[in-house]
Amino acid sequence: MFFLAIAGGVIALYFYGQDFKKNHSLTVGKVLSYDGGGRGNNGPGIYYVYEVDGLPIYSSMRKSRVSYGPKGLVNHYFPVVYRKGLLGYLDNILIAPYDFEYYGYAFPDSLRWVLPYLNGR
Repeated sequence: MFFLAIAGGVIALYFYGQDFKKNHSLTVGKVLSYDGGGRGNNGPGIYYVYEVDGLPIYSSMRKSRVSYGPKGLVNHYFPVVYRKGLLGYLDNILIAPYDFEYYGYAFPDSLRWVLPYLNGR
């Protein structure tokens, strides 16, 4: 019974993620800071803010394709995909070409300057 509940949760999360991939809004966010993470973390933590209806939404996420110590990203603007969920906002800041590709967007030439901050993963 426990296994079925876990499997059901995993399946629901998968479909929710696939729905978010197709049904989201796009805005611009500003990178506020980063942390180096730690051993075993999936890349540095990127802290950013974006606005929805004039209200700031603060968020963060680990970016495995961003090299550790991405100081040059701070105070720069990047696209953010987001959608209001039950407990707040689900969002993702688009920095690496893979991020754009995942959501069906072309990586803009204007962001080619970030390529040195990316690793090969």
